[in-house]
Amino acid sequence: MKKILMKFLILSVLLSFVSVNIETVKAASYQTRINGSTNGSLNIYAGNTFTVTFSMTDASNVYGVEANLNYSSTYFELVKATNEFSGGDPLSVGSKVVVSTTSPKSGTFNFAKLTFKAKPAFLATTSPQAISLSNVFATYDKTKEAAGVGSRITVDVVVPKSSNNNLASLSVNGTSVTGFSATDTSYTLANTDATSITIAASASDSKASVSGTGTKSLAYGVNKFNIVVTAESGAKKTYTVTITRNDFRSTNNDLKSLTVEGYTVVFDKDKLTYTVIVDNAVTTVNVGAQAADDKASVTGTGAKTLKIYSNLINIVVTAENTSKKTYVINVVRRDAAGIAGDLSRDNKLKSLVIADYPFEFNPDTLEYTIDVENWIETVNVTVELSDSKASYLIANAEELIVGPNEILVKVYSESAEERIYKVTVNRMGDNPVVAIERIIALLPRIVAENIEITTKDPTSMTTEIWNQLVGTDKNYMFSVRNEFNETLYMWKFEGLMISQNEVMNFDVQFDSLERDEIRRLLDYRESILLNLAHSGEIPEGLTLSVNVSKMYKDDSILYLYYYDSESGKLVDEAVEFVVKEGYVEVDLDHASQYVLTPVKLSMFDNLGLILAGVVALLVLLLLIVLVSSSLKVKTLKRRLARKTESAA
Repeated sequence: MKKILMKFLILSVLLSFVSVNIETVKAASYQTRINGSTNGSLNIYAGNTFTVTFSMTDASNVYGVEANLNYSSTYFELVKATNEFSGGDPLSVGSKVVVSTTSPKSGTFNFAKLTFKAKPAFLATTSPQAISLSNVFATYDKTKEAAGVGSRITVDVVVPKSSNNNLASLSVNGTSVTGFSATDTSYTLANTDATSITIAASASDSKASVSGTGTKSLAYGVNKFNIVVTAESGAKKTYTVTITRNDFRSTNNDLKSLTVEGYTVVFDKDKLTYTVIVDNAVTTVNVGAQAADDKASVTGTGAKTLKIYSNLINIVVTAENTSKKTYVINVVRRDAAGIAGDLSRDNKLKSLVIADYPFEFNPDTLEYTIDVENWIETVNVTVELSDSKASYLIANAEELIVGPNEILVKVYSESAEERIYKVTVNRMGDNPVVAIERIIALLPRIVAENIEITTKDPTSMTTEIWNQLVGTDKNYMFSVRNEFNETLYMWKFEGLMISQNEVMNFDVQFDSLERDEIRRLLDYRESILLNLAHSGEIPEGLTLSVNVSKMYKDDSILYLYYYDSESGKLVDEAVEFVVKEGYVEVDLDHASQYVLTPVKLSMFDNLGLILAGVVALLVLLLLIVLVSSSLKVKTLKRRLARKTESAA
């Protein structure tokens, strides 16, 4: 019995040791991490706000965590703390981190998240600073505590990567590109005959890289090359260099002649399809063609074997510049019965369009008329065939003369039947009228000496547009219109009389803050106020033409006055103007407020004197009447007195 008792006691002691060891192992098995690491690092930029997350691994049944929080308050400011335990109590943060929950956690989980802001003292030159947890204790199974392994993270300030992706220089063939600026990314060079160019470029920032430089082969025509600057941060900027290689190669891909031996072909270099019908006995034909240009080549000629009915033969002309034109001959071989197959007789157009000049087209209507402005030298004619087997020829679509121009569209059916559409284009001889938005593009094409430039915005005459007009041998009318497209006024000038960059503010208002005072000075007579927005002198050579047709008839006389705001008076410009075709033209040397009125200023100057004279005369007459009345009263009194004495 004693032996049994002894064995029981020994077993109890052993079990108690085992239990203690199990708890100790369980308590000591967890460790903390910061941002997923026991000893990690974090790079930030100066002044940044950053977050660190505290977690625990290999834990079991944890209800709370307490640990010392270590960081330098010289360099870091704690701005936010969050309990990551679900359903936990508020997080307590000071020199310690204390966090708890009513729902125990096991395994790997986050228990706190802290947000710090780097203080101004924490710079790239400052030594890396640590944020750590130490003396970590976890509460598990509600009441038991166990020490765990702390963790740390080292925070370092890094210098932000440069985003500078500008070029410092750009050159072609060793010469700096004219007008280069780091902010301008597109450059167009002068045309060249060279076969290649060498592009060189350097970045503003030594940490940036440049690609796209070096020797570049030039194709005929327009060539675009991209120079890409990649900043240290990866940001890219693309500069584009455009250069045109002159192409003096012939573009002539016309035929001079086209023949089918033994048959008549009515040839025209602009007609691309033809139909030839041969008998059933003809099994081959010999096709000949000659290029209009000796530098062009021709393929598709020679002997051709024919099958019954349609045989399409393509004659391809390749110009020196490699552009191609294809002429098609449809050789129709009759069958044994002499039938040439079902050849279409459709020679109608599906559509006929004159670019920018719409009109209603009907395939059965053969003649049309349109009017174009004087500055239009050519029109673009496009057609669509009703039958794909038909062909067409456009004739007389070259440069337009002033007056009527006939453009012919000849349509040929598969069976070679012809239909001719005629469009008469009347090129007007009057002054061309051009919207301000189109003047730069159209100016080189306008041959007329007088051009009216229209706008509804008087400030739309930019320096760029103005400088394009300078030096041109043309007369301009800058016409400002209202919403009903009626001209309010226009500024007239000659291209040879104006100077670069001297564009003025062309705005003229018909109202003013001083309008009431000006009307008072005019004794409220009818007038037109011209309030010029420009400041200072008006550039030489400009004349203002004002539409007065709604108030004054032609041949009416108007006077111009300048309002002197300092003296508050109207100053006579000593000029009278005659209304012609609804307009009055005035030459002004400085911008101010002006008045047009049919009343002469001298009348207003003498008005005060006249009124004063009238008043004085009335006063004099009144005095005479009063004196006369007084004398009459005295005389009457004397007479009454004498009568009274006589009666007595």
